[in-house]
Amino acid sequence: MKAPAATTELTDFPNRFSPMLVKELRQGLRTNIFTTSFILLQGFMVFTVFIGAASTGSANAASGFFWTFLMVTLLVAMPIRGFNALAAEKQNNSLDLLKLTRLSAWRITFGKWAALMSQTTLLVISILPYLVMRYFFGGIDLIEEFLILFFTFFASALFTALTVGFSSFPVLLRGFIVAATGFICFYAITIFSFSPTYRTFGSGRTDPNFWWQIGGIVIAGTYIIYFLLDFGAGQIASLAENNATRKRLISLFFAIAIILLNLAGVDEELVFMLAGMVITLVWADAITERPSTLPSVLRPFTKSRIYPSAKYLLTPGWHTGILFLIFSSLIFISIFLFSEGILYSDWTIVNAAMLISLIGSITYPLIFIHLFFPKSNQMFALYILIQCCTVVISFILALVGDTSKSIGDVLFFCLPIPPVSLLALSDSAGKNHPLYFLLASSIFTLISLAIPLWRARPLYQEMRSKKPNPES
Repeated sequence: MKAPAATTELTDFPNRFSPMLVKELRQGLRTNIFTTSFILLQGFMVFTVFIGAASTGSANAASGFFWTFLMVTLLVAMPIRGFNALAAEKQNNSLDLLKLTRLSAWRITFGKWAALMSQTTLLVISILPYLVMRYFFGGIDLIEEFLILFFTFFASALFTALTVGFSSFPVLLRGFIVAATGFICFYAITIFSFSPTYRTFGSGRTDPNFWWQIGGIVIAGTYIIYFLLDFGAGQIASLAENNATRKRLISLFFAIAIILLNLAGVDEELVFMLAGMVITLVWADAITERPSTLPSVLRPFTKSRIYPSAKYLLTPGWHTGILFLIFSSLIFISIFLFSEGILYSDWTIVNAAMLISLIGSITYPLIFIHLFFPKSNQMFALYILIQCCTVVISFILALVGDTSKSIGDVLFFCLPIPPVSLLALSDSAGKNHPLYFLLASSIFTLISLAIPLWRARPLYQEMRSKKPNPES
């Protein structure tokens, strides 16, 4: 009897795709949210195209409807699906099973984000024909529309990374962080809409500096996406995994690359803001990270004579994060001091006070954490809570200062914590007495570094005592 001919098995995804990506895509493409969003988006695109074709006078209204619905879909409906990405695996007790497949925490987190972005990409590709049709009906700049579409997609990738990265935290903290970030992003978009870069969005495309500024924004956004995913991976990783070394080195590379964009003509304020975002994120993560002194983490640092000392800067934990913050801040202060034309060309007491206040604004919550919650396993949550309380206090002081200048100045002098000092230095109170706020910020910053360094002594001793065999 003749054997039946072998049949070729049909598969939906190539074998070279990550197992996590394939798993999430198979589940995500069947969800009601994606199906409903896809159908509604197609129907609304057809509707706006018909409006634009029916009357050229309503082209602006049709364009407004077009972008409003598209942005709601890409910036709200799709990113919010990552809100429970990692928490669902924890609730189902499936993280250990996933790790048995030799998937690292990074690959698990990245696979979930990539699956969501693949679905977002399908939505973006599906609306391209409608974008071209609107061009033929007239009234739009096709290049400008494609640029807006690109940045909307890029912002969707960032928001998705945000929801996935923080999805392992408790629900209330997740919701608060996502809501606060959404407000900050809305505020930043509002500020950007009045900036020279946005005003020259259409006419300034021939200016090389315009594209350098756009490049700086893309570089910073790419880093933030990476950081958020790596941060989420760190929350589900075991203590034997070392994500800190890669994360901290990449952050230094991105920050220095952004600062060097100033040499290409990028606006100094934009460079300062983007570089500050990059380094602030990694500092906040480093000084609140879970410590790990396992031999498997320390072993790679024993293979050379120079590299072993780097374990005090690049291994996971808040104890090394403090040293990394000090080391990297010295690098950036050196750039401020010795690189004329980068960020600040004239070095004054006000500038020095603002720089110290910026560093102190990042580190001063450690005073409360290490004095009152020394054994807490939720250092990052406490850090966010303290920073949010500080924002509220600063907002109240700003309102009081606008209402009564004399009372506001007194409050600034009575509460010279680094964030308040930074606020005062942008006002007349700080500019008239910069030395006072420089001294106050320096004291708070030194105390916020000294307390955790003192508490980290046993961890440093443990790192010195463990001498893993490089041959193992």
